[in-house]
Amino acid sequence: MNKAFFLDRDGIINKVILKENKPFPPRHINQFKYNDDLQETLKYIKAKGYMIIIVTNQPDPIRGICDFQDVRDIHNKIINEIEVDRIYSCFHTNDDECLCRKPKPGMIFQAAYEFNIDLKQSYLIGDRWKDIEAGNLAGCKTIFVDYCYIESKERKIQYDYKIDYIKEVIDLLL
Repeated sequence: MNKAFFLDRDGIINKVILKENKPFPPRHINQFKYNDDLQETLKYIKAKGYMIIIVTNQPDPIRGICDFQDVRDIHNKIINEIEVDRIYSCFHTNDDECLCRKPKPGMIFQAAYEFNIDLKQSYLIGDRWKDIEAGNLAGCKTIFVDYCYIESKERKIQYDYKIDYIKEVIDLLL
């Protein structure tokens, strides 16, 4: 079986746009910026034999905040520039109650099925409670990147590891 690192997109792959210490995704490709030390961290993860899979909630096109093409442009940029095996996106809102929108683990389960991934040997990295909850429900080890968002204090987050920067993942795998 394969093992994987499941990564949230906004906050982990790329920098978020902060408004009153609340995170928002880039709406257009010109707002998109990779997180510092991301490339080095992903290369190390790949060298350790893990697949890299992005699992991301992207409801903004449905909400009329951006277009589906904006999300596709960002995802194409990611796929073409960094070592990612697949990107799974949920375009639903909370009201849709779908099985793929985090905190539900549907995207993780779909990837595990498609790529024969052992979830117990895999990790999920996220910066919000919904990411960590999805990883926990899927049976992955979870790594919480604590950027001290307002929302992270509103809800108790149960994680296996807590880090301040994405590069600290390297230390965890040593």
